[in-house]
Amino acid sequence: MKPWVWAALAALVFLLHRRVLKPRREVAARRSYFRGKVVWLTGASSGIGEALAMELYKCGATLILSSRRTAELERVRQQCIAQRLPAGIPTPPEPRIVALDLAATPDAIASATRIVLAQYSGVVDVLINNSGISTRASVLESQNEMEARVMQVNFFGAAQITKLVLPGMLARGTGHIGVVSSVQGKLGIGFRSAYAASKHAVHGYFDSLRAEVAGRGLRVTLCCPGYVQTNLSLNALTGDGSAHGQMDETTAKGYKPSFVAEKMLSSMALNRTELVLAPLDARLAILLRYLLPDLLARLMAKRAEKQRRLEQAPAGSR
Repeated sequence: MKPWVWAALAALVFLLHRRVLKPRREVAARRSYFRGKVVWLTGASSGIGEALAMELYKCGATLILSSRRTAELERVRQQCIAQRLPAGIPTPPEPRIVALDLAATPDAIASATRIVLAQYSGVVDVLINNSGISTRASVLESQNEMEARVMQVNFFGAAQITKLVLPGMLARGTGHIGVVSSVQGKLGIGFRSAYAASKHAVHGYFDSLRAEVAGRGLRVTLCCPGYVQTNLSLNALTGDGSAHGQMDETTAKGYKPSFVAEKMLSSMALNRTELVLAPLDARLAILLRYLLPDLLARLMAKRAEKQRRLEQAPAGSR
């Protein structure tokens, strides 16, 4: 057989695996894994959190949805219930709503967690930390109060509720903690210092936790998406803590939240420690950080300078 024929056959097999066999395996894995599990999902009122809620309900999970915006949570809850479930998936209980503001005091967060733990006899099989807020400011523009708020929501809040849920998981010898992080948990990008710092903290913390609970029936999975079509840039904080209020072009062209949700849940179901869901250039940049860090630093500096010129340009010329 001629070489081009072998190459064509190999390409066909690859496409069959990527487009048909792999997606089917992932769907089957997440429906089997999450069916009947009690899942507490934070940041569930929009974006990736909303997409996670929809997909988890389709998998037959028993959901507890949390965020600051209870009206939006109710909308998501109704959308979950209105879905047509796949064949073979029994209708799960209607999702329950527990208000949670991770920017609140530790006592308020602990109180919300106690309400969650009271829902199903103290059982939370899966905790997905998804709440988060981004930034758009230089280091010098970033006020301490803004940086503290970002660290509280993105890191300290997630760490606190994890510590409150963890004892029950350890006592039962089973549990899974999923964390929606970011590529910026691996790469420091200019004008995102507080956000990148919070996501780097998330990575260090949950990597350490994974090592501590290894062999005790618990799993920890980090999801590191690139740009996703959400309101993250609209709600991002500027240096003084006010809303950025603009949809970034990169965000508008990013992954669909439903795609990110499906891939994250599949990774959790397949017991993967980490999922980097990003274009090739971002994945190469992560690789460069370890292989050629000086080259990466130069590339990041050029990117930051381009962003600085863009910010300084008149609005009509951007």
